Amino acid sequence: MSKLIKRIFALIKNLWSGSTNLHVVFNVFFGDVNIWNGGQASDAGSPGSQKTNDGEHIREKSTSIGSKAIQKFLAILIIFAVLLMVFFIALGVIRLAFAVLPAASPFQHFQETGSFFTDHNTRCISWAEIQSLYKIPGVSPRQAIQTEINSYYAEMGLVFSVQSGYRDFFCKWDWYTPDETVSEQMAWDSMSVYSKANVKLLSVARRLLS
Repeated sequence: MSKLIKRIFALIKNLWSGSTNLHVVFNVFFGDVNIWNGGQASDAGSPGSQKTNDGEHIREKSTSIGSKAIQKFLAILIIFAVLLMVFFIALGVIRLAFAVLPAASPFQHFQETGSFFTDHNTRCISWAEIQSLYKIPGVSPRQAIQTEINSYYAEMGLVFSVQSGYRDFFCKWDWYTPDETVSEQMAWDSMSVYSKANVKLLSVARRLLS
């Protein structure tokens, strides 16, 4: 890999300075390959070799200006391709990092908001998220699931019994506005489609723990 990188940099340098031609491209990537005579023996010693060499020298001299411009263009093109490749590699590494890094602990979100999952009333939570409730230190899975279920009802203003402990718990959060007129059925009817789907899924998980 390092050898290839060195060859690419050498190619860019030579192209930009205008001191190379197309056969250098083949030399950079494939080694010293003679592409001009097809690997055949040179005819430098033949009678017509001097005339041929003179003609080639004239052609090379007449096209030197255009050749340098083309070489600079190729150098820019190669630099752009290398930068583009580096960009996509970096983008892939960033995506991989975000895929591998664990999400924020649901317990941390719970301590900050009173519910375990972010925006749980505007999206469907996954079964993997529910399984994360099984691993919260000091909190039983059943208690965590029941608290999450109750948080949906609390958002609708349902008032919990004092004995349950949930009334005092949810009163700590600014988003909780208890309303004595709201029944459990009214709270359910007022929930979003996502909230209802999440409560049903959480209820299934709670039954599996029974």
